[in-house]
Amino acid sequence: MSPNIQHKLRNNTLTSMLSYAEHLTEIEVNKLQKYFYQNQILVYYFLVRLGISTSLRYSDLSHIIWEYLLGRDFLAIREQKTNRAREMPLNLN
Repeated sequence: MSPNIQHKLRNNTLTSMLSYAEHLTEIEVNKLQKYFYQNQILVYYFLVRLGISTSLRYSDLSHIIWEYLLGRDFLAIREQKTNRAREMPLNLN
């Protein structure tokens, strides 16, 4: 049963009134990525793609800067919640 969720997009910031984690279906993720790409909201497009491919939490994704990604084969990060070090291969294709 899905709750009634209100989403707002203001100044390129997506906010939700959701109080617990709910996972998106593959179709919903594809629609979200398509929306961000078509509307040239590329920061969120890449954030969603990177989050899905690495399974990182938003708290970890929000600290990644372009220098960590560009011209590199791996992303090395220490997860905030678990303090676990991870090294993930980057496939930018």
